[in-house]
Amino acid sequence: MHAPTITIPQDRETEASRDIAPGPIAFTYVYARSRDTRAADALGQDFIAYRYDDARIAFAVCDGVSQSFYGEIAARLLGMRLVDHLWRANLSTADRFLADLDSALHAWTHEASAAVAAKLINPALPEMHRVALERKRESGSESMFAAGVIDRGGEKIALCWMGDMRLWLWDAAGHAIDIPGAEWLTRERWSSRIGPKNGSPRGCILPIDRIARVTAHSDGVGHFAAQFGELSQDLLNTVIREQTAAPASDDIAVLDINLADDDRYGAYSTLPAPILRVPDPAEPVLTWEASRLAARYRVLIDDGKLPYTLDLEVTEMGAPLTFFPPHTDDSPLICAVQALNDYAFPSPWSIPVTLIQNYGADEAGLVPTPNDSLVGTRPASSARPET
Repeated sequence: MHAPTITIPQDRETEASRDIAPGPIAFTYVYARSRDTRAADALGQDFIAYRYDDARIAFAVCDGVSQSFYGEIAARLLGMRLVDHLWRANLSTADRFLADLDSALHAWTHEASAAVAAKLINPALPEMHRVALERKRESGSESMFAAGVIDRGGEKIALCWMGDMRLWLWDAAGHAIDIPGAEWLTRERWSSRIGPKNGSPRGCILPIDRIARVTAHSDGVGHFAAQFGELSQDLLNTVIREQTAAPASDDIAVLDINLADDDRYGAYSTLPAPILRVPDPAEPVLTWEASRLAARYRVLIDDGKLPYTLDLEVTEMGAPLTFFPPHTDDSPLICAVQALNDYAFPSPWSIPVTLIQNYGADEAGLVPTPNDSLVGTRPASSARPET
């Protein structure tokens, strides 16, 4: 089965959580919206995405520019496309790596501009607000980014960035490792309209022999960034609570990749895969039996545009889980589920199902989907072009 891209949702808070990969390698992530964004129940403008298998790790943390047109649009699309691109990137030289990235950043403007044009503005907003948003639409949606790819077989890491976000490399003692060309300039960013803006993407390629951890984060963490050399989940949750309580708080997104995770509680076991069930073919609902050791579940949703994942916390141990997939415009959804625990390897993905939503005919159904069609392909009857 293809390795899916993991995403952290922009419409809610995610406390510090871990995803353990063979190695062992630990991905620790946390996400919180600003105080004002939570009050408005709006999407956060930061975005986290990563993808991994036994050979390669690709990741991106993006920070949408609030002064642009709905910066969350650029952040999400850019983050997903960066991970896709880095997953296949040529790492032969830094010049080749950055030239290919620059070309891709320009190419993605066509898709991004269409997303900006299609964005609906709430008609209930005051007219002055709507007029201002339409003016912003002309300039497009913008985002900064900090991203990279770790070639485990080639023992190298390639980093890239634009803007004032930060990337950190740490050795085994928690000391920061210098990143060549590390300038973090607010004016540099990616635009849905023109691609790289006020500069070209920055980056470098380094050997990974001294690197124990990689941290990427948005600027919402403030002065806490200096403490990331000794990262812990408790520390990250403290950052969230203190920073988001401030009146002028900003969105916070942190992704830490520990390449030498310490299995201090013994060898990691692998959780069993959930089994998806269809209680009623006429209802678009997914259910599965709880795994005894799962602390949360990850649901993958391929909507035919930008596949994404959601983490669901277990609120009642042992109780069956129910998930209501989002409505789409009569488009099929491919869904799968994975069991997670901070101190175990994630389960294999469940056998995917395709959710057929045909609300025009007031009916819906779920059909099994072959394992190898989870990401990037569909049965011929519901094929879609690559985006």
